[in-house]
Amino acid sequence: MNIVCGRLLKQERMWSMSCLEGPGDFLLEQALQFGYKVTNNQVEYEAFLVGLNLAYGMGAQEVTCKSDSQVMIRQVKGEFEVKEPLLGRYYRRVCNNMARFQRAMLEHIRQ
Repeated sequence: MNIVCGRLLKQERMWSMSCLEGPGDFLLEQALQFGYKVTNNQVEYEAFLVGLNLAYGMGAQEVTCKSDSQVMIRQVKGEFEVKEPLLGRYYRRVCNNMARFQRAMLEHIRQ
């Protein structure tokens, strides 16, 4: 199952978007609106967590997360250090959630 996650700024509000792509024409989209100030990286991690939880809840055993956030992808791969404490909490939650799958891959996509 593919998880495509990203962010959107609309009407001065930040949104996270998670899309699950499965077999056939299966597509599930989830959007979260933030009513408080968040960073782009926080929104990317939130979208990733939502996608992982949706995929796990649907019984997926393998996932590929695709994101245009090079920072998040490289942090989760261990290529970039996570310096901010808040992002460190997101990082640990993502790693714990990824461990629930038999196989979890990460892919950076360009906008």
